[in-house]
Amino acid sequence: MKQLNDSLLQLITHLEAIQSHTLEHEQRKDLLLSLHQLKVAARKEQVDSVTYELQALEYSLGFGQEEKEIKISDIQEHIQRLKQLAGLDHSSEVENQIQELPEAETIASVPEAIPEPLEMTAV
Repeated sequence: MKQLNDSLLQLITHLEAIQSHTLEHEQRKDLLLSLHQLKVAARKEQVDSVTYELQALEYSLGFGQEEKEIKISDIQEHIQRLKQLAGLDHSSEVENQIQELPEAETIASVPEAIPEPLEMTAV
C-alpha cells in the first residue's frame, strides 16, 4: 500500500506540472504507462476507489482519443481526489464526517418507522 501511495504522489506531481499545453507523443505514452501501472497496483491492492479515479483520469486526459490540449483546470478535480485517496488532503475528511452523521441517525431510526405487521383475520 505504501508503494501505491508513493506512486500516486509521483503521478500527482507529474499532473500538477502540466500547465496548459499539449503533451508530446512520448509524454502521453509515459503518462499512459504510469497510469496503467498504477491501475494494476490498485487492483492488486484491491483499492477500487483509486482504480476508478485513475480510469476517470485517463478518460479526462483523452487517452484512446485523438490528441487534445490538456489544461490543468480539466483535471484539477481528479488531482484533488487522488490527493484525498493518497491521504495528502485532509480538508474533506471533516466534511465527510459531518455528512455521514445525519445518515447514521436516519439509519438508526428506520426500524422505528416500520409499522407492526397487520394480523390477517377471516371475514
